[in-house]
Amino acid sequence: MGGISGYFGGKRDTVIQLIIDIISLLPILPLLIYLTFVFGPNIMFVVIILSATGWIGLARKLRPWIFQIRESGFVTCLRAQGFLPRRIIFRHILPQTLPFIFTYCAFFISGAILAEAGLSILGLGDPSLATWGQMLNQGLNTGAVYLGYWWWILPPGIAIVLTSLSLFLFFRALEKAAEPRLRRQD
Repeated sequence: MGGISGYFGGKRDTVIQLIIDIISLLPILPLLIYLTFVFGPNIMFVVIILSATGWIGLARKLRPWIFQIRESGFVTCLRAQGFLPRRIIFRHILPQTLPFIFTYCAFFISGAILAEAGLSILGLGDPSLATWGQMLNQGLNTGAVYLGYWWWILPPGIAIVLTSLSLFLFFRALEKAAEPRLRRQD
């Protein structure tokens, strides 16, 4: 959406930016808590809501970058040769933004893991699944913290942190692979 908004501009840009502004005003975690109360706890519901709202930040940050690339000489040459806008966007412009997209994915996926764990800790997670947030919820509900049963609390918490960290490091490696200038810094 950021690529389409930045490349075409005009009315498409205005409509997409209006949608982005409206969705970005929604408080996601309170909305998730409310919808979980209304529709019941379901992991697919949480994934759908996080996916439906997760692209907003990326689209907002990609738009000015796409504007800048769109005005460069090689894009003008591609247009003059008769390439379709879809091909110009997906084959020539978006690959230049891959390092930024990988960095955004690192933060977004870690945030989604923490959001699901937070809902589960609050007791709003899917009870049919054994998640780390559910384990932390069970430990807190049974008083494991007060009784000194650290093995009920510490392993799921460490697993959440290590998973988020490993995903961040994985996407940082992809970012360096996609951007040659970052490889020269090491």
